[in-house]
Amino acid sequence: MPRRAVITADSWGQEPPLRGRRAAARRASPGRLGWYRSRGEARVSGLGRGHARGLTDRTKTDDGVVLRVSRATTEAVAPVLVFASADQRPAAAGGHIHRGPGAPGLVGQYVYLAGNGRLGVVAPLGPSGPPQATLLDLGAPSSGALGRGERGELAVLTGAGVGTIVDSAARPAPTSLLATRCWDPLAPSGQPIGVIAYDVTTPLWSDGATKERFVALPAGARLAARHGAHGDLTFPVGTVAVKTFSVDGRRVETRLLVQHEVEDWVGYTYAWNDAQTDAELVVGNRLAALPGGKSWYFPSTSDCTACHTPAAGYTLGLEARQLLGHGGALAQLAQRLPAPIDHEALAKLVPVAAPPPATSEQRARSYLHANCSSCHREGSATGVTVELDLRIDTPLAATGLCGEPHAGDVGIAQARVVVPRAPERSVLVARLRSLDERRMPKLASRVVDEAGLAAVETWIRELASCP
Repeated sequence: MPRRAVITADSWGQEPPLRGRRAAARRASPGRLGWYRSRGEARVSGLGRGHARGLTDRTKTDDGVVLRVSRATTEAVAPVLVFASADQRPAAAGGHIHRGPGAPGLVGQYVYLAGNGRLGVVAPLGPSGPPQATLLDLGAPSSGALGRGERGELAVLTGAGVGTIVDSAARPAPTSLLATRCWDPLAPSGQPIGVIAYDVTTPLWSDGATKERFVALPAGARLAARHGAHGDLTFPVGTVAVKTFSVDGRRVETRLLVQHEVEDWVGYTYAWNDAQTDAELVVGNRLAALPGGKSWYFPSTSDCTACHTPAAGYTLGLEARQLLGHGGALAQLAQRLPAPIDHEALAKLVPVAAPPPATSEQRARSYLHANCSSCHREGSATGVTVELDLRIDTPLAATGLCGEPHAGDVGIAQARVVVPRAPERSVLVARLRSLDERRMPKLASRVVDEAGLAAVETWIRELASCP
């Protein structure tokens, strides 16, 4: 079952005190304000064209918006999130950042009542932030009133009275990586006996970090091919995908992606200690300083769902076309499939620096597949507003790359996502180059991928015309 929030019976006997004040920016009254003291910024939710127009000209829209507001001024910057569908929009009461008990999985996240009575959750931006809101079922219809109790617990008013919100799927994770038994300190790469180590052709950019990957499957469990020609695989309940990131030869983070139940994948982040002997569980997200002036963003559980989407099959690198040609991992996984994988039917991925006969289009499209298509694809429910399908096997004419941008022109006149022979006029390039709220991919990256950017620019420069 998917994770959800539920309302529990309340024992206060009366409506709890609701805290939080409405924020006003310039001449608007957009809703409720949530304050990130450590970041020096606020999160404001609001509804409709009138609220958005009062905040900034760049947010004129009929959709609900969440904006980030500077501490030093009441001027709002560009919206961090646009709710393109009615069921995602905040109710008029707005929301706030949860810091209290009862729902530990929501601590540090911006929560609000959505228009359909469900609980909307937006994770902190970190360096750039996830691009979507998650909607959680409350298990009872609400009246549109959300607040906090005396201890900071989430409170909601329903037809049955006032209740508190708890996480029905809360699973206390081991506080250390060694305690998970997903890491063997005696093995050079930490791989327990029986796991399948793997590598990928075109990796996701992670600010230059190197990665070690392996997956643990329940004994005897079978796999399935979701879309045979796409190379997507469906993994059994109990699967654990493990990825460790190293910077300058030192392990920084290990991430576990665990399928607890069917389509109930949960991500856990562990930060390595200075002695490199173990890693501690990171609660929420964290931005840490590294030697040499570098930094590292540790994602929260909800951050993980920003990329590990249902449309992408939750696991990303564990697809047949990424594994093809990298040792025996694909062969080991294929033994658990009901039918062989047709390697010839798979659209081929290539590294961004692949030499000829790889073409510039193959290099650029492979990069976009690995770094962008988890959200930008048919069937994605992540709230992305750009109508793109960036999977490698999508014909160029159907990708939307030659169309108008639906999420802002980033200051480019007569903008298109891609302008043939003109990377300097292409919104795609501008977003890959940006390090502010315009950046794509948005999450957990603070360094431009120069090789990937060069591959995309070269392809656009050589692209004679759009189909």
